[in-house]
Amino acid sequence: GGPDVPPLAARAALLAALAAFVAGSAPLRDQVAFGNWNCLLLFLLTVGWRLHVAGRTGLAGAVVGVAALAKLYPALVVLAFLPR
Repeated sequence: GGPDVPPLAARAALLAALAAFVAGSAPLRDQVAFGNWNCLLLFLLTVGWRLHVAGRTGLAGAVVGVAALAKLYPALVVLAFLPR
């Protein structure tokens, strides 16, 4: 990272604060309580994509697999991780 990139500890603290804020939000809690897992699936698929871009394809596939446990349609994303 260059001079504009905050240190790892600052990024981790910011990520933890953001995760706590999102997890504590009433709309997200309501959606999960009513069985709408789309926000969580979007998060898992985004993490899987970022891991894939970073070259950690095994872990990316595992994260997408966890998303597929909640609903079936994320399993279609597994096709992107298959060798061409």
